[in-house]
Amino acid sequence: MPPPSKIEEMMLKMDELSLQVHMLRSAMSDEDEMLGSVKKGIQPDLDALNRAVRRYERKEALQSAQTDERLAYLDRRVNDALTLAAAAASSAQEGRNGSLIFLSK
Repeated sequence: MPPPSKIEEMMLKMDELSLQVHMLRSAMSDEDEMLGSVKKGIQPDLDALNRAVRRYERKEALQSAQTDERLAYLDRRVNDALTLAAAAASSAQEGRNGSLIFLSK
């Protein structure tokens, strides 16, 4: 059996450790409460931010679709203009060939 002074020393250390465990548990509980409070405080802002992001995503998708539609329209117009220019050039070429034939007779 250890001497009484050693037992008392061990009892004091055990009391210290017990107090430290109690303080750590209390600090963890306080930290959990604080985190919960912070989460509750910022949750409305996070919800508003999520709504704003979804709104901008919808707006961006709509603008993207409109831009694609406009580019397709412009592409069709350019193709039409090129077709008309080619037809006009061909017609002008045929007209020049015909007048050269006419002049040579």
